Amino acid sequence: MDPNGSLPPIVVAPIEHPSTYKYRVMNGFHRFYASAQRGYPEIPILLNDGSGS
Repeated sequence: MDPNGSLPPIVVAPIEHPSTYKYRVMNGFHRFYASAQRGYPEIPILLNDGSGS
C-alpha cells in the first residue's frame, strides 16, 4: 500500500445509535485495517447514508 498512490475508497454507513463509533465499515474492511496498521492518518471513504440516491 502506497500512501502516495490512490486507494479505492471504503464504504461506511452511519450507526443509528452511536456509542463509541459514528460509522461502520460496510465494504473495505481489509483496506481499513491495513491502512490503520500502516499508520495512515486518513483514507478515502464513500458515505452510504441509506437514501438510495
